[in-house]
Amino acid sequence: MESKRVVSILPARRRRHLALAAATLLALSSAALAQSHDIEQVSLLGVKNALLERAATGAVELASRMLATPRCQQIFLDFHDPSGRTLQQRLDTLGYTGSGFLDTLRFANGERLDACQSSQVLAATAPSSHVIFLCGLNFFHRQRERPDFSAALVIHEMLHSLGLGENPPSSNEITARVIERCGP
Repeated sequence: MESKRVVSILPARRRRHLALAAATLLALSSAALAQSHDIEQVSLLGVKNALLERAATGAVELASRMLATPRCQQIFLDFHDPSGRTLQQRLDTLGYTGSGFLDTLRFANGERLDACQSSQVLAATAPSSHVIFLCGLNFFHRQRERPDFSAALVIHEMLHSLGLGENPPSSNEITARVIERCGP
């Protein structure tokens, strides 16, 4: 009689182990999918350049992680659009977080732009534009040397996309503030 009881318990134990294994596999698969979404490759508009796309992906990914911190989010209160509203008010009106707005931007290879002919310029955009131009190999090399700086430049250009003008504040002032708020 006892052996029948053991036999009837074994299938229940196997089912529990299979259910646990299936749940673990599902959790691991979900984590892998979420992780693969985080590292989605940035696709550049314009002239294709695999090195620049890799650099852009790294910079955007790091910028997004920076923007997720409360300290970095303060950057949107530091600057105003031409109408005098803070960039945080602009984000609120649009219904985005900083990271969410970053996801709406597009990146282009700007190596042929006049602005990118200077080795000092690594990225450019116009106020309220949703396209950020990355200055080819200049951006690529800087991103390899200083990933945190290239991510700060992406945030700098994103602030322009939200409507921030320049001069004043100067380009250097904007970047310095981004590094102060969002850097390590």
